[in-house]
Amino acid sequence: MTARDLARDFVAGVMDHDFDRMHAALSPDATWSVPGDHGISGVARGADAVVERARAVAAGGVSIELRYELTGWDRVAVLLHNTGERNGTVLDEQVVIVFTVADGRITAAENLISDVPGLEAFFRAGS
Repeated sequence: MTARDLARDFVAGVMDHDFDRMHAALSPDATWSVPGDHGISGVARGADAVVERARAVAAGGVSIELRYELTGWDRVAVLLHNTGERNGTVLDEQVVIVFTVADGRITAAENLISDVPGLEAFFRAGS
């Protein structure tokens, strides 16, 4: 499986709530970092923790549109447009996730967010 395929499986896990597919793409010690100070921020460590974060994003009602995929030597980046509305708070952000791949699995995912304060407000609105 290519790095691009693995990145697609990760994104599909969140978009389609296909968490088994996502888990299969992850190395057991994978990490996922998300900036900010809210319920899904910080570094999730381990495949199970990464999948739990994906479940939290999906449960938050985030709608995800995959816009672009960019492939490098051992990394893949995807550009997403995330939108949603919770308790009157609107989410409308661009997200780049940079995936690092080794030995046929995702070892790290790092989110780069266009509107960290907006993401914080959105996830706090559901609390």
